Amino acid sequence: MARLGTAHHRDREASSRHAPSPAEQHRDDNARAMDREIDSALHAARIPARGADATTRRVDEHAPPGWSYNPASWRQRLPVVALAVVGGCVAGYLALYQYGVVRDVWEPFFGDGSRRILHSSISFALPVSDATLGALGYLADALAGVIGGVRRWRTMPWIVVLFGILVGPLGAVSIALVIAQPVVYHTFCTLCLLSAVISMLMIGPAMDEVLASLQYLRRVSRTPERSVWRAFWGIGRDDLSAPLTRGKRGGAQ
Repeated sequence: MARLGTAHHRDREASSRHAPSPAEQHRDDNARAMDREIDSALHAARIPARGADATTRRVDEHAPPGWSYNPASWRQRLPVVALAVVGGCVAGYLALYQYGVVRDVWEPFFGDGSRRILHSSISFALPVSDATLGALGYLADALAGVIGGVRRWRTMPWIVVLFGILVGPLGAVSIALVIAQPVVYHTFCTLCLLSAVISMLMIGPAMDEVLASLQYLRRVSRTPERSVWRAFWGIGRDDLSAPLTRGKRGGAQ
């Protein structure tokens, strides 16, 4: 019995000698926290940066040669289609006002500016009003934006070029009409300005896709056994993937 008591006392003394002091415990906690921070930093360093160069990380397997992204991806096209739908609603509302279906037009800033401009000779210079043409143009933009898959920059260059024509030049006409408002009528139309802003926002992404298709057609033209005409209409194979030698966007031209 005495031996057991002595052994128990000896164990208590040993455990008290090995128990860390508060200072030692604090030092150990700091060391473990630092180790966790270092591990987190190393893990983050192994993850490629979001804007990493295309040579180190392929963002989209369907991207054109030399590009870091695919301008025909749904991520790029759907915002343009959404803008076209919003623009079509705005233009459609203005057209309904021009033809008397809607009695009044919303104008929070320029008094009777919208009424003067929407019933002006410029707005009715053609057989149909400019707002009607704008609504039809936006509808065509939306339809052209959803036709084809994510490789349409090389499988359907014709729809990409049509999309660019609808968005680009027709958008420029809308902007020109807005510029004419203060020059001719010395006032503005709020919803007309909104329509012009929508047109400008659509031009950039649409032109990127057109550029990719034109680069593809140029590569086709440099291949003797390929026909640019057939490639434009998406006839035949579309396996040209070698990037061109120079250019500003992603090294292609």
